Amino acid sequence: MKRFLTLFLLLFTLGLSAQQSELIELRGRLVERGTERPIVSAILSLEPSTPLPEYSALQAVSDDKGYFVLAAPRGQYALLLQYQGQRQTLLKALELTAPRDLGVLHPEITRQLSAVEVTAQAPTFRYQGSRVVISGSQWKQAAGGTALTMLRQLPGITQHGDQLPLLYGFTEMAIYIDGRSTSHAPVGSVLAFLQNLPMEQVESIELILQPMGSFDRAPGINIRRRRQLKDMMLLFGQGRLAQQHYLSGHLALRLDLERGRHRGYGYYSFSSRHRLETLDLTLRGRDYQDRQEQRPLQVHQLGLGDELQLTQEQHLGLQLLYTRTGDKLYHGSTLRQLQAQQLYSTLYHQLQREHFIWETSTELSLHGDELSYPGRQLDGAPAGMGDNSLERCERSTLYQFKSAIGAMLTESLQLSTGVELQGLGHRHRYQRQSEEGRASEHYLRGFATLNQTVGAFSWELSLSLLTERRRIEPAAPSGTPVLDYKQDKVYFTPSFFLAYQLAPRHRLELQLLSDKERPQLGKLMPYEGSVSSHLTRTGNPELRTALWHQLQLAYSYRRAARLELSYRDMRHPLVEALDGLTLRPTNLDYTRYLRALIALPLPLYQSKGFSWWAQTYLVGQRQWDAGSVLGTPFSAVTNAGYLMHKHQLGLADSWYLDLSFTYYSALRYQLFAMQPQYFVDGSLSHVRGPLRIELATHDLFGTNKARGRYDVGATQLDFVNKWYTPQVSLSLYYSFGSRKLKENKLRQEEQADRLRSGAEDGLQVTTGR
Repeated sequence: MKRFLTLFLLLFTLGLSAQQSELIELRGRLVERGTERPIVSAILSLEPSTPLPEYSALQAVSDDKGYFVLAAPRGQYALLLQYQGQRQTLLKALELTAPRDLGVLHPEITRQLSAVEVTAQAPTFRYQGSRVVISGSQWKQAAGGTALTMLRQLPGITQHGDQLPLLYGFTEMAIYIDGRSTSHAPVGSVLAFLQNLPMEQVESIELILQPMGSFDRAPGINIRRRRQLKDMMLLFGQGRLAQQHYLSGHLALRLDLERGRHRGYGYYSFSSRHRLETLDLTLRGRDYQDRQEQRPLQVHQLGLGDELQLTQEQHLGLQLLYTRTGDKLYHGSTLRQLQAQQLYSTLYHQLQREHFIWETSTELSLHGDELSYPGRQLDGAPAGMGDNSLERCERSTLYQFKSAIGAMLTESLQLSTGVELQGLGHRHRYQRQSEEGRASEHYLRGFATLNQTVGAFSWELSLSLLTERRRIEPAAPSGTPVLDYKQDKVYFTPSFFLAYQLAPRHRLELQLLSDKERPQLGKLMPYEGSVSSHLTRTGNPELRTALWHQLQLAYSYRRAARLELSYRDMRHPLVEALDGLTLRPTNLDYTRYLRALIALPLPLYQSKGFSWWAQTYLVGQRQWDAGSVLGTPFSAVTNAGYLMHKHQLGLADSWYLDLSFTYYSALRYQLFAMQPQYFVDGSLSHVRGPLRIELATHDLFGTNKARGRYDVGATQLDFVNKWYTPQVSLSLYYSFGSRKLKENKLRQEEQADRLRSGAEDGLQVTTGR
């Protein structure tokens, strides 16, 4: 740890010493001549009349309204523009003696690309408010793949299997598509959408490290799709074989079609997965083993979407995601069958003008599953389970309406406000117990956000008011309610963000966040169901909503290296307690943690045919838990740590190699004391024209096993969970389409290659408004 900290401070010291004592700010806006459209993602460069080694590549990228900000020492410069492969000089002799605002510049953009040589590199990172925007064209290692491939390349992000991505190994991230949350969609459907979204359709990715306003109060990833319409058709296919004790397979095909003002897509994917998992339990000196096999888990996924460009400023879109799952689970000698169907739909409208944006969306999600013992009863099945016996049936419905408006009050002050209405109904039935129950939840939330950038300062204030109503009605075998539980709550959650640009490469941030976490309705139903051969789970209708506050101080260097200190206090956190071999959700009084983070992505070597990146992420955490667990007082103090070290190599002829090592120290997960875990991942990929081949492995040496102990009250349980890794997979991606599309794609790839040439790829300084 001491060596890493020394290296971190040394890098910052060297960066600070390279800065000039005085920097002068230059502002402006780019608008296309003739059309008056903002020029977005153009590269602005300042070239000094006399060479300055420290400032040989002063660059910025224009934001979504065409604004740009540059900072340079006193002197004379030429202002250059690079856009769509074109390079032109906007101002030949620009004297910088005091801060200047150039106003609106009207360069003429030629639509046909000429054979020009672009020698400067395109920045990868830029700030847009409290978000870090990453240009999709810069991630050469994800070329030919999908949005999920690209997501796994992001610094500090890990993603495995059917789980949401994690930030720095601890924090689960939210996923947004064009700014719209997917938190109410099934996780499998969201990952399938990303797995079937080709890189050609991705314009940029935004890392929302400081979520504010309409964003969920968890760090997130916003994937923005390409909005410019083309007359084209694209077919994208992929196949995957994976070996993890058993052989599994995946096939998918996607069609993108753009004609006139319409942009539509459709995809279908099929997966057949075989998996083995064992859980060894020791309770009061007695050993139990749960062996669970999926043979097979078959998943059919369908996605359909269409977006209509009503005018140059208005878009209307519809999206449908459908998943059907059939799962045969073997718990020892017991066969259980799960059938599930999920439908998620979104209808949205967006109106965007120069100083105004209005977006409205409506979501509907339907979910249903049945768990049964089909046909025959195997030896060892639970008592009372006869042929064709239905154990559990669940149905849930969710609707949401959201409308938000954003407007520029002044040149630098922006207001965003909106309202969100959501309702959720859940129905749960156990046939063998003749029990049935219903639960419903409704909430209304209003939010408003103000943000402004003044010189080197940026600030953002967000206020949210939420009213919540919850009702649970479990019924007896006769159908009469045995409990009518109601709860009405009002929550006020303010958040604040402040950033100061110390120098072009140094940024200081302070943030206060607050939000709530509601329990899932299924955990509120007071019925008992089986988890495995020996474990059962019951609900708790008296679960409370958790409320948390977080204070965070962060320092970033060149948009990549980061030093962060955060403190979180959560009231009534939700945990699962053990009563013998029965899991029961409950609330603690509080969970608090103090966390420190060091992020060090470093370009070790860069040349035309070879690049070498190393990334190191260190997290240290001290956690305090206290409360009452099933009538027993509980308190614990835990120290935990996380380390991820990753190397990314770009080799000749479009070969790419990734190797990473991940380590978790002993930590406390809810009430379970976990032993250290570690694993090694790797991948080798090759891109050749429209074909991408990828060989990947997870937990290369099979070291990742979850070991731990539960010791609260009268229950002392030891457990070991095994997943029978390593997992080795081979994936193929191939895209083909109209001739016009292929020509555009080749031209874009050639332009991107030229823009990438240069040192320190991905760490150039940019300032967006």
